[in-house]
Amino acid sequence: MSWETLPPSNGNGAEDVEDDVEQRNRPLTDTEIDDMLPPKEDYIVISPPAGYKPPPKPFPTALPSPVSAWATSWDFGSSFVKKEPILVRHDLPLIAPDDISFFQRLIDAQTNPPPTGESTNFVLFLEDILLIKYGTEEQRSAALENVVLHSDQISMGDMLHTLLMSIMSPSIEPEQLEHLSAAVIRIIRKKDDLLRPYVHKIFVVLEPLLIDQLIQVRGIGRRRIAATAQAAGLATVIAAKRPDIDASDEYIRAITAKTFAIVAVEMGVECLLPFLKAICSSARSPLARHCGIKTVKE
Repeated sequence: MSWETLPPSNGNGAEDVEDDVEQRNRPLTDTEIDDMLPPKEDYIVISPPAGYKPPPKPFPTALPSPVSAWATSWDFGSSFVKKEPILVRHDLPLIAPDDISFFQRLIDAQTNPPPTGESTNFVLFLEDILLIKYGTEEQRSAALENVVLHSDQISMGDMLHTLLMSIMSPSIEPEQLEHLSAAVIRIIRKKDDLLRPYVHKIFVVLEPLLIDQLIQVRGIGRRRIAATAQAAGLATVIAAKRPDIDASDEYIRAITAKTFAIVAVEMGVECLLPFLKAICSSARSPLARHCGIKTVKE
């Protein structure tokens, strides 16, 4: 239909549009459906079997309004309330809404002090992480020193788990990532042998940084992996990454190859050459050969 054959408007554009929408979206009549289908002689209408019940509708036909839901259920409405940052103490920075659950133990300690000395030291450790992440430059420098001091008074597993979880936060900024990963490296250099069982976990957290979209984050990942390898030693790195060399997941093999390439640059290709020669000529595992070749390519 061209614009010349359109019916004349009654002068109210909004009503014309509304009438046109209603006309287009109205349900089809039986006559219109019969005209669309082939002649009745060409097909047979089969009745549903006895006892058949149509499946229930996935959604109710009428949903309650948000206003009534808010009025009748406070929990339902509170999920839509924007959370605000929390100030624990005046000498500490604000805790972002995304980190409230992470620092919940620190928040609770302000009203219910921990009973044991180890719990108190862990709360102090959380304060240091908060200062490293959100504090000023002076606060960060002092907190980095305190993290190393408190590492003697906290279990190694809890301390590393807390630091690595803070690095894996989805809302972390590159600058925060730089400082938190620096805390991990400082602890690694101090603890040395005690942290060697956790090297694989540290690599699992740091390796995804190598394929991040931001160049700055990829640079942080390379520097931190190189520092971890230097502190842990080549033998520990090979032992920690050995299961990933012939992993069935190609992503794991590719990221492992990037890690070994960084280790080779950091420690010297000569040190890693016998290991690369062994996996590239492996007769038992073609996946290990693939990982070795990708390491050479990197």
